[in-house]
Amino acid sequence: MRTIHFIQSFPSFRKLALRDRLVLVEKRWVPLFLLGLAQEHVTFEVRVVPAASILRNILMSERQKPDDCRPTLGEVHKLKTFLSEVRSLDLSLKEYACLKGAVLFSQGQQRENGANQKIRQT
Repeated sequence: MRTIHFIQSFPSFRKLALRDRLVLVEKRWVPLFLLGLAQEHVTFEVRVVPAASILRNILMSERQKPDDCRPTLGEVHKLKTFLSEVRSLDLSLKEYACLKGAVLFSQGQQRENGANQKIRQT
C-alpha cells in the first residue's frame, strides 16, 4: 500500500493516462516492492512444509496445486541477500525516494523504438 501511495505522489505519474499508469506499475511493481521491503526492514523466516499427500494431489488435480507456487530455498536466499545488501547501504528516506523514482521511470530492458535508436546513433 505504501508503494502505491509513493508512486501516486509523483506529479509526472499522475499526469499520465490511466492505461500508461497501469502499465508502468505492472512493469515496475516487483523492484519497487523489494525496495519497500528493504526500507521497512521487513524480515521473514522460512519453514519446511511437508509435501502434500497423494490423496490431496488427486483431489487438487483440476486446481492449481499450492506446492507449484512455492519459492525454492535458493530463491529465498537470493531475496534475503538482496534485502541485506540494500539495508547495509544505510540509505536515508530521500535516497530511497530517489532510487524508487529512478526505478519507476527507468526504461529497464525494454526494446527501444525507432526514435530512441536514431537519437543514440547521432
